[in-house]
Amino acid sequence: NPSLVLGGTYSGQVVLWDVRSPSTLPTMRSPLDAAAPHGRPVAKLRARGDAVLTVSADGAVCYWSSSQLQRP
Repeated sequence: NPSLVLGGTYSGQVVLWDVRSPSTLPTMRSPLDAAAPHGRPVAKLRARGDAVLTVSADGAVCYWSSSQLQRP
């Protein structure tokens, strides 16, 4: 979807913005707690269709759906 922008953060979150939204806050984000899939910065992110693959600095690989970022 050309209206969606995905990003990975230094804190290990995966975030999604909808550029059609007037807010500058992410539309959706992955959890940021002790049980979060990425405990280190997100180093790589690839998206194809609804599928999102992320790799963090500690080597953890997660497969997400861009329509649901609560858990991989």
